[in-house]
Amino acid sequence: MKAVAATVLMLAASIAQAQQPHQPYSGQQAREVKSLSAQETDDLLAGRGMGTAKPAELNRYPGPAHVLELKDRLRLSPAQEEQTRAIHAAMQARAAAAGRRVVETERALDAAFAQGEIDQKALVLKVRDAGQMHADFRLAHLAAHIEMRNQLRPEQIEAYEQLRGYSGGNAHGAGKH
Repeated sequence: MKAVAATVLMLAASIAQAQQPHQPYSGQQAREVKSLSAQETDDLLAGRGMGTAKPAELNRYPGPAHVLELKDRLRLSPAQEEQTRAIHAAMQARAAAAGRRVVETERALDAAFAQGEIDQKALVLKVRDAGQMHADFRLAHLAAHIEMRNQLRPEQIEAYEQLRGYSGGNAHGAGKH
């Protein structure tokens, strides 16, 4: 009897798994903005990076939020801490403003499709607008990493790399400070 129950469960799981590839967006039709999850929308509105600054972060350009988290271990001077806080605040303000525009442009694109009021010309304009807003959001984060790196001494950058788990066999090439 246990073997039959196990076989039935395995068969049911197999059928469910086989159906899933054909329904990758099932359940997402109820999203407020179809192209963004609730978490992505929250992150954009809050100006959180969402991994958009990885080219900087993973190439020896520390992020201000993480520098502040590690300020004691990086032995920031009071002036460095003050500058880091200013860089972070400016980045947050720019990113949150850009994030709001991302959500607005994605919402407008979604609405145009939902209302059946989109054609090729409108599509091009709306997608380009949304793309520019995504770019502005990402630029806010990447620019802050450049500013942050300019505030740190080489040994602080090295310590940051170690504390974040990036050093040890990672090739950084010409990106060294």
